[in-house]
Amino acid sequence: NWYQITILQGLSLDEEWLRQEIQTIALIQYQATQYHFDGNNSSFYVEDQSTASSIRNCSKKISAPDGNKITILMRPCSNPMPDEKILKIQEVLASKYNGETHHLNAASLFNDEGLQGNKIFLKVSTSAHMYIVTKIIAKNISALRSLDMSDNRLVSFDGLKHLVQYTPMLQELNLGNNKLRSLNEMEKISAWDLTKLTLDGNPLCSSYKSQTEYISDVREWFPNLTTLDGHTLPPPVKFDVEKVDLPTPVLDFVQTTNGAEAIKLFVQQYFKCYDESRSMLAEAYHENCLFTLSIPPHTRGAPFSKYFKHTRNLKQIKTMSVKTSTISRSRSEILTKLELLPKSSHDITSFHVDIIMVTSEVTNFIVRGVYKEGKNGPNGFLRAFSRSFVCQVTPNGLSIINEQFFLRNPTTTEMRNSKPPPAAKITTTPTSAPAAPSRDEMVASFSRDSAMNAMFSRQCLEENDWNYEKAGTVFMELKAKGAIPPEAFVK
Repeated sequence: NWYQITILQGLSLDEEWLRQEIQTIALIQYQATQYHFDGNNSSFYVEDQSTASSIRNCSKKISAPDGNKITILMRPCSNPMPDEKILKIQEVLASKYNGETHHLNAASLFNDEGLQGNKIFLKVSTSAHMYIVTKIIAKNISALRSLDMSDNRLVSFDGLKHLVQYTPMLQELNLGNNKLRSLNEMEKISAWDLTKLTLDGNPLCSSYKSQTEYISDVREWFPNLTTLDGHTLPPPVKFDVEKVDLPTPVLDFVQTTNGAEAIKLFVQQYFKCYDESRSMLAEAYHENCLFTLSIPPHTRGAPFSKYFKHTRNLKQIKTMSVKTSTISRSRSEILTKLELLPKSSHDITSFHVDIIMVTSEVTNFIVRGVYKEGKNGPNGFLRAFSRSFVCQVTPNGLSIINEQFFLRNPTTTEMRNSKPPPAAKITTTPTSAPAAPSRDEMVASFSRDSAMNAMFSRQCLEENDWNYEKAGTVFMELKAKGAIPPEAFVK
């Protein structure tokens, strides 16, 4: 009666926020068993089909903080690891840990006699079982300095990477005799400052004809490495730099005692007016103020189509006339441009204000933070911004004489730290059904969620009668069996 729930692209989502959103829409209470991450997705287990179906039916009805709809898949599965077996795994790992050397021998866990005697076949090559091991280590042996994970059939570090944050002192790692094919996997564990690493016995080692090149590539990820595959490495090439006494750093340059308070008051009033009524910002701008808006090229995530005609990105604009026309040169031009931009709702708790300079005549500061598009809209796109203000100090306050507005999509950390949108309200007001997405849109969405290219994404959808959830479930089952060819992920 157990079912696995998979949240595509769920790595960046807060577990508690997601649970509340699902319970609000599905009108159910549920217990998520063994919530864990599998690549960029998150997964958990529920015990009955009715609950699983209710959760799956929330697919495409919840918006992530970045504005994208969340896809939820379900499939029947074997029972997750029961608590008594997890306790036995903890006992076995404790017996393999040396407290004096802080070394854990977790080699060949699948064939461990102590586990097999209790009918436990631990496959840490799967994200679910690696999640169990990670939680045990994080809770009991976070002072780990040496770890042996050899002979565990590891093909990637999608599970191992979550151990990094719990074991920051790890320096020695044995990954010998696994199935690693690419050194690019090292990026996922590169936060460890390793001095000793064993990779011998993995397919990636045979792909190198030159030992020098092999050592150089490994050191790209672990520059302080002294031992690789049991061999002492030559010391890395370093350059002696003459020691220079730097000036004593200061927090800011503020000549006037009330400078910081004036900026704080300005920021509060400015963004309140910006969200509620931008016409009220007329007094904030100098009559001959300059203003520019810039968006980085090749943006990913939520689209910027409503901003592009206003952007002044000098890497994309080639003609002088366009470079000139995208500069607003007066108060009236600036207010007109601001009114054309989408409505916003700023999260003032996300703000960081860097004060560059404050004198009796002029002040310069930068405001960074995030906001939601739309007037208090919980489903609006989340944007990250940086606005640099140069202001003239007047008897009536600050008057902007130059502003640079830089806009981009938020990072994963910014999405996690942003205030979650308010819970959805249940209403009985009849509304027209949203238009069904086109097949090209479904292919693009499926390609993004599955990481497959468009051709294989279309084939998967066609074979499942363009049923998105069914195609996703079939994809997850085939991926778990290793039945999807590598060329499906080549874009």
